[in-house]
Amino acid sequence: MPKKIAIITPVFPPYRGGIGRVAETDATHLAELGYQVHVYAPGAKPVKKTVGGFTLHHLGAWFRFGHAAFTPNISRLLNSHDAVIMHFPFFGTAEPMAIARELDRKLNKKRRGKLIFSYHMDVSGRGFVVPLFSAPTRAYISEIMHTADRVLLTTFDYARTSSLGKALAQSPDLFRELLPCVNTEHFSPGVKNTALLEHWGIPAGAPLITFVGGLDSAHYFKGVPVLLHALASQELSDARLIAVGNGNLKKIYQDLAEKLGIADRVVFAGGVTDAALVEILRLADVFAFPSLDRSEAFGLAALEAMSCGVPVVASDLPGVRTIVRRGETGSLVPAGSSSALALALAKICNDHQMRDSMGKMARKMAVEEYGHARHKERLAEIMRELGL
Repeated sequence: MPKKIAIITPVFPPYRGGIGRVAETDATHLAELGYQVHVYAPGAKPVKKTVGGFTLHHLGAWFRFGHAAFTPNISRLLNSHDAVIMHFPFFGTAEPMAIARELDRKLNKKRRGKLIFSYHMDVSGRGFVVPLFSAPTRAYISEIMHTADRVLLTTFDYARTSSLGKALAQSPDLFRELLPCVNTEHFSPGVKNTALLEHWGIPAGAPLITFVGGLDSAHYFKGVPVLLHALASQELSDARLIAVGNGNLKKIYQDLAEKLGIADRVVFAGGVTDAALVEILRLADVFAFPSLDRSEAFGLAALEAMSCGVPVVASDLPGVRTIVRRGETGSLVPAGSSSALALALAKICNDHQMRDSMGKMARKMAVEEYGHARHKERLAEIMRELGL
């Protein structure tokens, strides 16, 4: 009888976001390893089986706000599954699970399932609601994580400088690094579809920058205004930008492009299919990743670009700098600096030898270190450690 695994996540595809995509990959790989996998997400439309071989369930909540959901009875899954993987941050759901687990320990109550936290990032955010949800969690983050049997990290680099830094130093055996991964067969170098350039009115030979990210309030940290100001600089006066993504801030960004006088050099491509995304990435001379703060903990979009052989200019942030390696796979610049971003983007666009060298290194790194096979092997190893 295969072991039964529950994956709990605040978001899940088709919503495009890092946590949901990592949760989907984990579910797919665990199913391929022979586990019976059940994914629970708020707002999900239940299905019996997906292409990935797992079952998707709607996670009932007393109430929801954005990506938070209050589910006080969530600990029931520890009785019906051999392991529960909780993707974090997930306000209103992670905390009840941790509290229930701690009460179990104090009452010497044994449950069937192991508890695994998958820690993605600290919570920065904007607006009055974020402190309301995140302040208590930040205050007790170490205690919450210590209720788990394992805590999975996207990178040790990010964790050491995060809210988990103290807990990581005190209890290193509790933590394991499980790097995100990319489908290197799908996201790969290939022939450029120049018909797309004609469709968007982009001159052949013009320096081309691409950006991929949510254009909604939840993804304010993607730094789109910084990128638009960089494009308006003298250094990038001939460059064009294709921005992939949708959201409630898209119109604001379009208005900013108009105000800066660069609207004719920016294509807001909206949401696209994975097949179309690959074609867009292959067109690029460089990929821009101008994130603003610690809400960005890794950078799957940047990794997908690198897997296509495209160098990246990114903000010098913990986690992000594990894949964007200065002088090798791209360049790092201070977060929030449009002038530094412009200079770094222009340097790569104008130096064909550098661009080709970085692109080849980026592709090599993606294949050797971040392919699906590597991720699946590491995931299997972690599950074996837990006796699953």
